[in-house]
Amino acid sequence: MNIENIFKRAILLNFLLFMLMFLIEIFIPSYEIDENTPISSIDIILIVFLFVYLYNLYLLYNFKSLGKTLYFPLLCFSLGISFAVPLELLNISNHFLIFLQSIATILSGVILTFIYYTDIKLKFES
Repeated sequence: MNIENIFKRAILLNFLLFMLMFLIEIFIPSYEIDENTPISSIDIILIVFLFVYLYNLYLLYNFKSLGKTLYFPLLCFSLGISFAVPLELLNISNHFLIFLQSIATILSGVILTFIYYTDIKLKFES
């Protein structure tokens, strides 16, 4: 199988996993949401991060060098922002969501491996 096709499928699968996890959190929230709950700065940062990450996946899919440049810092930022999320929001009661997050983490490692250690890195230079 062509390595380029495997890379693109990994990106598509990562995109689909993030969309599925986002929909699960909207329709089956893991915490109580009150109508008077204000939107915090962390919520805004996470929403902006989601759009930037999805745009970055688009750039990677099309082999744009900006996508390669931004992918690792975005992953580091996602790890850092996870420390700012309140603990009440981290009570995940859905085992399926934990499974999806594990698969998404593995896919992030696969994508990093592809863009830095395979011949795919040459496609980003052109």
